[in-house]
Amino acid sequence: MTEGSLENLKKSKRYLSVRSRVLLTVFFGLVILYSFLYLMTNEVLSKSYLEIEKEEVIQDIDRATEAINDEVYLQYENLLDWSPWDDMYFYTEEYALEGTKNREFEESTMFATGYIRQDQNGYFVTDNGGNIYYAVYLDLDEEIEVASSTIVDFFEPQPELIIRTDEADFKYGLVMMPEGPALFASKPSLTNEETGPVHSSIALLRYLDDGKMQSISEALGLQTEIFEVTASDLPADVQNARELLLSGEKYVVSPKTLAEIQGYALIDDVYDEPALIVRIETARPIFAQGQKTIFFFLIGGFLALIVFAVFITGLLEKLVIRRFVRLSRDVETINKERNIENLVETGQADDIGKLGIKINQMLLWLSSAQKAEKSSKQKVLNLLKQVEKGKDYAEQMVIERTKELETEKARLLTSINSLVFGFLIIDTDNKIILHNPAAKSILSIAEIPARIDSPDFGELCQVFTQLVVDTKKSKTLTEIKEQLFKNFYLRLVCVPVLAIDKGQKKNEIIGYVLVIDDITEAKNTERSREEFFSIASHELRTPLTAIRWNTHMLLSEQAAELEAKKKQRLVTDVHNASIRLISIVDDFLEVSRLEQKKLTVTKTNFDMVELAKHNIETYTEYAKQKSINLEFKSSLETAMTYADEARTKQVLDNLIGNSLRFTHQGTITLEITANNSTVTVRVTDTGLGISEKNKGRLFKKFQQAGEDMLAREDSQSTGLGLYISKLVLGEMGGTIKLEKSILGEGSTFSFTLPKAKSLKS
Repeated sequence: MTEGSLENLKKSKRYLSVRSRVLLTVFFGLVILYSFLYLMTNEVLSKSYLEIEKEEVIQDIDRATEAINDEVYLQYENLLDWSPWDDMYFYTEEYALEGTKNREFEESTMFATGYIRQDQNGYFVTDNGGNIYYAVYLDLDEEIEVASSTIVDFFEPQPELIIRTDEADFKYGLVMMPEGPALFASKPSLTNEETGPVHSSIALLRYLDDGKMQSISEALGLQTEIFEVTASDLPADVQNARELLLSGEKYVVSPKTLAEIQGYALIDDVYDEPALIVRIETARPIFAQGQKTIFFFLIGGFLALIVFAVFITGLLEKLVIRRFVRLSRDVETINKERNIENLVETGQADDIGKLGIKINQMLLWLSSAQKAEKSSKQKVLNLLKQVEKGKDYAEQMVIERTKELETEKARLLTSINSLVFGFLIIDTDNKIILHNPAAKSILSIAEIPARIDSPDFGELCQVFTQLVVDTKKSKTLTEIKEQLFKNFYLRLVCVPVLAIDKGQKKNEIIGYVLVIDDITEAKNTERSREEFFSIASHELRTPLTAIRWNTHMLLSEQAAELEAKKKQRLVTDVHNASIRLISIVDDFLEVSRLEQKKLTVTKTNFDMVELAKHNIETYTEYAKQKSINLEFKSSLETAMTYADEARTKQVLDNLIGNSLRFTHQGTITLEITANNSTVTVRVTDTGLGISEKNKGRLFKKFQQAGEDMLAREDSQSTGLGLYISKLVLGEMGGTIKLEKSILGEGSTFSFTLPKAKSLKS
């Protein structure tokens, strides 16, 4: 084939050049990539923003329902101002026994202005037969008293709401009055000591009107509205939400416009039946931000793809196409200088075909290539030597990197072992592959088991296992803020360890980190604060209330008409209340002095046996009144002790007093033993006992051994006795502890003090 025939072949056929094919490929690739980007953006980002927006709305719905439920509970707290209260109890007792009402008490105490200040629409008193014999119905907008027939007509057919015959019985919740939903609370009328017998019940009523809902909306920063479930004139959106909620949905979230979204939930009434639909309305910043983000993402993606296409095309043009065409021209030039008869099959007449023709021409030059073979072999040998050197260098780098990794591992283990909280690393098969000493200390076990689902973890086995399962499902941090374990409170946090697969763009879980933190001390501190406020609102308020009302009676115009016996009772009540107040203040001051190390302790030698016998005599008469047998046991005639005798008597009085307070029948035993260095005093009773969950509260400030914090009115205690005893004994070199206690069977407390110096061995 001659050069002329090649030129004829070139002219006779039209073909698509490599450059054109590359450009078309880049263009179609750009279209496909942008289409995929658009679909993924709408399927993933849009749904993600809508899901985040829905979660935000659900949180706002929960805030709204919690705010309304808080208002319901506030009704019950407002009722505590009226019961327990001696004066109110005497008023109801007089009506129950004599059938007459104390008009003087009603005019001086039960007046409309007081209820208006308490923000109440209704207040009424009911006897045990369900008859409402005192009722006040108020218009809070006009601040006037109006007819109360609505209250009577509504509640008398429902005696279960207004009759409280048991001292511990109470009821509060939401009721659907003819005028609309109302907050309701009912409680028996009791004395200051919360005792009966119960003659009547007291109830408060506050309508959940527009004013109340407006205050709730302002407090939440949300537009909050309520609708009755049974209403027939509901807005269309509320009707749709009602159908979904009544069919089992907990929340309903529905966009109102592109700028606003609405959320709905149910609130139950006092009978635990759906009563109200709560609707909140809020802006949609997340949705708006999502639309902006998607728009800019698509625009940015399109521009990025354009830049990428231009870059790739230019790169191919420079590195491939241009060189390919230039090679074709060079071979064509060489062909003009050679005359080769033997040619390879050229195939299709395109750039590749032209290259085949030129390669055929190059076959004639293979002989010259042999001359360069030897030099090529030498170059290959030199290259192999360089590869060998590179291999040795790489091996040295691997060794050094391995040492660095071992050092980093040692540092990491040291850091983990120094953590004050428990730290466990778990693989995907629930095997524990690493733990620190703090984990064993917090969980009080000798060795950490090999698996997280091991029964050796006891009651925490299922908790740990479920925590890992929840983390596996969510692929995010999972937390249990409070978990009771033995006598401790734990905070548990599980975090997934993710391995990023860049090829598939997926995050695969390869393990878990479990953090165990002992928050018992924080819980105790929180409980002490709550207990302090409970004391301030109960222990201080009760005697102050008695002093206030009794002195009011003595200073009133009717004081001259009171009988001498009734005056004496009022003065006695004031005197007893003042003694109670002084006792509470003394306890607070005593704790303050002890905590600031300002307590003066005078240590002397004294006989513990003699002191104990004297204390037994002090409490014998009181124990007989309660039908309790008070016993003293000691094989020692004397037990000389080195401590402050007055402070020791204070501790002994506290323990015996506690036993008498919480023991209703049986025996209280005081026992004294001694060893070479200490004298031990042990107080055992057959009283109420202490549950396992409350043993950890002992010897803490403002904590009682009782099962219910509200029992404070019965026990007349600030919860400081054992705490003061612990601090006092610590100043004298002694200790105090609970040896044993069984709920319903009794308890044994003991304390130790050093023996008298001359008797120590």
